[in-house]
Amino acid sequence: MGIETPISLLGAVLQGRASGSNRPIQCAVLAGRATADIPAGTRLAMGGHHHDVTGVQAVLLLREQAPAGVPPAIVDKLAAALQQALQAPDVRQRISSVGGEIFPGGRAEMADFIAQQTQRMGQVVRDGNIRPE
Repeated sequence: MGIETPISLLGAVLQGRASGSNRPIQCAVLAGRATADIPAGTRLAMGGHHHDVTGVQAVLLLREQAPAGVPPAIVDKLAAALQQALQAPDVRQRISSVGGEIFPGGRAEMADFIAQQTQRMGQVVRDGNIRPE
């Protein structure tokens, strides 16, 4: 289980919208899907007025990680406690209030996600001949 949170201050943008501000707000969601707070928002993968970009995904993922060598039973206990805490209404509301989303998943899903992202971004680096400076 992890917490997906915006790279920008989406919470502040949404507070302005919720306060009745009539100023137009344009958001592009860089995840592979729209968010609960911006269900009708433009995703770059959907295209937009000035964009026709596909395959874009950028999320900031916060996760807990135990040091190497911690017994699996302890890791499972910590994961269960975190999952329980993330189900608490006040915790969910607080995360949502800053534009974050909780998404389910355990160690296996996280390992798969990291492997996929490592492969995907490794290909971007190779294709772009990106070198450290």
